[in-house]
Amino acid sequence: MASTSAPPAAAPRRRRMLGAFVAPTDDDYAALHVELGQPAQAAQLQERALAITRISHGLYSPQQVDILQALIDAHRAAGQWELADDRAHLAFYLQKRLHAADSPEYISALLAYGRFKQQVFAGNHLSRSSLASIRDIEALQGLYTEALATPSLPDMA
Repeated sequence: MASTSAPPAAAPRRRRMLGAFVAPTDDDYAALHVELGQPAQAAQLQERALAITRISHGLYSPQQVDILQALIDAHRAAGQWELADDRAHLAFYLQKRLHAADSPEYISALLAYGRFKQQVFAGNHLSRSSLASIRDIEALQGLYTEALATPSLPDMA
């Protein structure tokens, strides 16, 4: 005899989306994996979404920014700090190409990257040599010097 148990909570959402002719995206599935405590699987889907976005919109497209942030968060949650660091660097590099150095968007991206790097250093999450860590800290100092030299800092409240 067939079971009459209720469907999982995510099933009605998928039916509504498909009923409206909107298919779930990798981002939807990635968010579901995060909710289920499976950040490594979420990161795999976000990596795929990033690749598709870069192919569809270009290597320096602004559509990547939100995907990269979700990807950084998923890699951090999965304990994949080297991958999170690579993606944080890519996100900052992309923002640097997209925005003028005195724009609030650029300054916000620069400060967010600095906060991420501080978290990495404080937790000693990367398996790098001491010399490489010192170089990263010096580069971080340069980022903060650049941010402080900018005349119009955004409201960071």
